[in-house]
Amino acid sequence: MRRVAAAHSVADVVRPTRPSAAPRRMTKGAQQALRRTMEVHSATTRFALACNNSSKIIEPIQSRCAILRYSRLSDSQVLKRLQEVCAAESIATDDGGLEALIFTAEGDMRNALNNLQSTSAGFGAATRAHVHACAHRHPCGGGAKRHRDLRLCVGV
Repeated sequence: MRRVAAAHSVADVVRPTRPSAAPRRMTKGAQQALRRTMEVHSATTRFALACNNSSKIIEPIQSRCAILRYSRLSDSQVLKRLQEVCAAESIATDDGGLEALIFTAEGDMRNALNNLQSTSAGFGAATRAHVHACAHRHPCGGGAKRHRDLRLCVGV
């Protein structure tokens, strides 16, 4: 990345890249290294960072960013996109599975799609029980005992 940034102008570099780790999961040292890279290559490179909680990002990086805030999506918006993806990818689902995906996503489309992908890959279908077994949240509060608690909550 450094060689490309040093050799080309912003207009020349059009390849989108995806960071290997979410900024909030980066250590303070890694964030400092990113800050230095941003400073050195600011004339030739633009960085786009995405996070749910900007307070986890160190101040020197925040001060170099334009912060754009977005509201959570409505349940109907998430449902519509999940139905489109399930149809396009031929993922078997039911109403309970879609409701569970919406519940666990909390208005975050990225979470909804990640939970759908995990459930589909792990179980081959997205039912309520499968979603809650894969997702980070379920109606009982979730945690390490997710599978046992699920049986008590949804009658599995």
